[in-house]
Amino acid sequence: MKNLKNTPEGTRDILFDECERMRLVEAKLSRLFSLRGYHEVITPGIEYYDVFSTDGGYISPQSMFKLTDHTGKLIVLRPDCTIPIARMTATRLRSYPLPIRLFYNQHLFRAERMLRGKSCERVQAGVELIGASGRRADLEVLSLAIHTFQLFPSADYRIELGHIGILHALAAQLNAPEEEIELLRSLIEQKNYTALDERLAQYSDSPAAESLRILPRLFGNGEVFEKASSLLSPITQSPLAELKAIYDDLSAIGIGDRILIDCGMVQSQHYYTGVIFQGYVNGAGDAVLSGGRYDGLIADYGTPQPATGFAVEVDTLASLLPPDTNRKNQTEILIYAREGYQAKALNHLASLENKGVEYSVFETAEESKAYARERKIPELHLVGPSIEILREGEY
Repeated sequence: MKNLKNTPEGTRDILFDECERMRLVEAKLSRLFSLRGYHEVITPGIEYYDVFSTDGGYISPQSMFKLTDHTGKLIVLRPDCTIPIARMTATRLRSYPLPIRLFYNQHLFRAERMLRGKSCERVQAGVELIGASGRRADLEVLSLAIHTFQLFPSADYRIELGHIGILHALAAQLNAPEEEIELLRSLIEQKNYTALDERLAQYSDSPAAESLRILPRLFGNGEVFEKASSLLSPITQSPLAELKAIYDDLSAIGIGDRILIDCGMVQSQHYYTGVIFQGYVNGAGDAVLSGGRYDGLIADYGTPQPATGFAVEVDTLASLLPPDTNRKNQTEILIYAREGYQAKALNHLASLENKGVEYSVFETAEESKAYARERKIPELHLVGPSIEILREGEY
């Protein structure tokens, strides 16, 4: 039977006020990113499957929507926004002066597992700072992420900071198969202490195992660093020092109370290589913002470059804004043309620049008045030999 009334699982229609709130968020973010020197790019909504199936295995094949083009080549709906930008940078922008600052506002499509409550189609806006390594670049991107939240004063936000290098160092010392490391990463991400302890029992002779067992428990304010330094393997000291330097910089600009340290942050995207972070807002169950350093990704496409960036979940952030946040498109005037005065009415409509004006398609003035009352339109203009202006309550 044809399914004509429902959208595919994990998708939905977006209507009216919610659209306005999304456009408001997009406009605010685009303006901020532009003012900070970032240039907008748009990558295709469909890409060759090979773009996402590199040796790094950054995106699970099961999470991609696949189809074929007219030549039989396998293509996918864009499941990630950073990877296509890495491809584009390595090819079309390989001779562009560094650093390259890019921003985007795009849909992505990812097949989510049932019961997770996540949409399969999402809108993300984000930035990528390419060709710049080190703490200065990390701090620029993090400060921009914080300014993103500050665009929305009602958003009670926090930033959680981590460093994927901690996990990478311990995993290398553990000397376990790649599949086992991925399972441990997943358990650490979920903070599933019981399952993690059981899994690490087989590596009791490895010093790294004890550090991995402790990792998801090292969460909190700046005091975490002292505890982590004493409890974790010495091979984690370098990424811990990088993380603390960034934390100290953010504390110095007066937002230390908004920052939490999570040594067990491991991110689901596997291309990250350094400092990583997630942003949360009260009222949203998942992270609204996420990002970090990914120095190896662009090299997969032939042009090695350091890079860092973040993405904002536009639809989630928009859903947290109060209704009627942006009413610029509300109809302020309804124009009704008496018989024979349609051209005059249309000219009158054109003269009302920067106003929310609607042209009445009803046959009679009475129907137009009833419509204006129902929609609570402030003014009704009846156009005939003269223009009669009626205000709400007069019709």
